[in-house]
Amino acid sequence: MSTCLFLPLSCVRLINKNQAVAWRS
Repeated sequence: MSTCLFLPLSCVRLINKNQAVAWRS
């Protein structure tokens, strides 16, 4: 989770990817 604090953009990308996978599932 520390990456979210240092790299919020990367964290958002990971969240978007997780949401996309959830929608496909």
